[in-house]
Amino acid sequence: MPTPRVAATAIKYQAAELALAETRIRAPVSGELVQAHAASFMRVAADSTTPLFVLLPDAPHIIRAEVNEEFARLLHNGIAAQVIVDDDVQMVINASRVRVASSLRRRDSQPEGVEQVDSRVLDCEIEGDFLPLRVGQPVLVRFLKDGT
Repeated sequence: MPTPRVAATAIKYQAAELALAETRIRAPVSGELVQAHAASFMRVAADSTTPLFVLLPDAPHIIRAEVNEEFARLLHNGIAAQVIVDDDVQMVINASRVRVASSLRRRDSQPEGVEQVDSRVLDCEIEGDFLPLRVGQPVLVRFLKDGT
């Protein structure tokens, strides 16, 4: 039977382990830490809208494209697409899978030089082997007619 001092020390040790476990942060998925907005001993409000960390997951990357409302009727899931990168040498990457949203939404922002108009867009997600691209790099997406 342990002495009272040993028993008290064991309880304090268990309490310290529990306190440490509460402060441990684990990522929901494996990936690369892109940004950290948190610092040691920083207080964070539960209703804060700023993410503490931004992760780039170890998963196939996708390209999100907005298509103007007038072209929405031409697109469908599985349509062929190409991603064009215009660096020093133009590079064309064929997409392996295209998903098209089922509804339109308001455009978040207008391109520079265009006056504010009430325009809607259709969101598309394009999957492919985009290995030479960097996250956030601007590209041009070309949707191909069926059969071409």
